[in-house]
Amino acid sequence: MKRLSSQGSLFVLKNEVTMERSITTKLISLEDARFPLVEVAFKDAEGKICVGYLLVDSGSVNCILNKTVVPFIVDSHFKADEKLNVFTVQNQAIQCQGIDFTFFMGGEKFEDTFYVNEQVDFSEMFDKNFIGIIGHQFLRKHKLVIDYAEQTLRSSDGSGCIGNNGFVYPMSKGLDVYNLPIVRLCGETQDHLFVVDSGSNATVLSQKVLADCKVEKVDEDNEGSITCFNNANFETSLQTVSFELLTLMGDVFSKKEFLDEEVEVLHHHDYLIENIKNEAGEVLQPLSGLLSSDFMLRHKWILDFGVGLMYSA
Repeated sequence: MKRLSSQGSLFVLKNEVTMERSITTKLISLEDARFPLVEVAFKDAEGKICVGYLLVDSGSVNCILNKTVVPFIVDSHFKADEKLNVFTVQNQAIQCQGIDFTFFMGGEKFEDTFYVNEQVDFSEMFDKNFIGIIGHQFLRKHKLVIDYAEQTLRSSDGSGCIGNNGFVYPMSKGLDVYNLPIVRLCGETQDHLFVVDSGSNATVLSQKVLADCKVEKVDEDNEGSITCFNNANFETSLQTVSFELLTLMGDVFSKKEFLDEEVEVLHHHDYLIENIKNEAGEVLQPLSGLLSSDFMLRHKWILDFGVGLMYSA
């Protein structure tokens, strides 16, 4: 972790007590890393300032801390009684420990509970000083916007989408049921549910979705894999497909076509995540795939967690 002296902070801090925060901070290396990263700072156990990067992850509910940060945390910040099972693809779960974590971003001070598993290290996935992940509960709490058009993380101004957008979809359709931002890929017999996941650098779909996509091309050297944050690997094949997403046009839903999209098709799995139940114990429709940060950058999507809308610029 990169350390600075306590007198050498790179961050100009605003008033620490503000009723309405307003930040705009640049997303780092979107074209190179294909992830939305923001630069942040925190004070370690010795009072020195450490600088690193957080991944802004719409596909994660909670905030996650990289295990490499643990040695820098004051012991009293560990919440011994707070454990959490964090789930990933195919409902795999790892148990994480809660930690009170304070950091500075965009000139503002933030405090939240982050979760860490000391077996999980993100360092191999990122070249930079990687601190962890901020999930969508944090983004909703602070009314933040992942803006791929301007390549910033910023505060919502409450206006939502303005003008004739190519794509618009309300977050409530997914958050209210799955606690995830979800869109619908239009199928012949039924729609398929996709997670809008800024924490993924590859668009992924399951075998069952292929029948409702137009396959444009199968890569000759198409064998690959995806790696989840718990380091689990899943075999895939690279294909180029076209598909339609449900979009809101005025007061009615219609279809928006997306052409020649590179996707990773899961081998051996009909769904990305299945056997999902709501609080009443009812089985929900499985999740069939996810849309990546690369997809959203290319189409200049804006995820406004202040007003609960996803739309293209």
